[in-house]
Amino acid sequence: MIANGDSLYLFSKNHQDKGCKLYSLPKMAGAYTAQLVDTFYTQGLITAAAYDASKDLVCLVGYEFSKGRHNPYFPFAWLLSDVDSTGFFNAGSRRLSLPAHHQTEGIESIGGGRFLISTEEKKGTKEAYLFEFNANAYLE
Repeated sequence: MIANGDSLYLFSKNHQDKGCKLYSLPKMAGAYTAQLVDTFYTQGLITAAAYDASKDLVCLVGYEFSKGRHNPYFPFAWLLSDVDSTGFFNAGSRRLSLPAHHQTEGIESIGGGRFLISTEEKKGTKEAYLFEFNANAYLE
């Protein structure tokens, strides 16, 4: 979920089609029904989103999963550049593989095109990770 302008935006995690639906809600307190804004084929499961206002950049993180492999998680990020409140998926987009081989679950912008990304604890261990991702090298 991110906040931009006068709205909150929710990005769904669609197991069936490995896509993402974007919904919007007003920021004002009250009872609302989320409105479908757009859909996007992400080629995996989206788990979190962050907005960097200094770069007008949304970063979505998620993962692909492949059962039966020693390391079944393939994390990725989608960079959505030059976004506005009506067309996140109409903006420039780029999909990147992330270096961690764990289930990415959270992201937070720290400004200047940089993000902190967290992973879920690896099964059978107490290992979870937090790492910095610098998107600037991938922006045009």
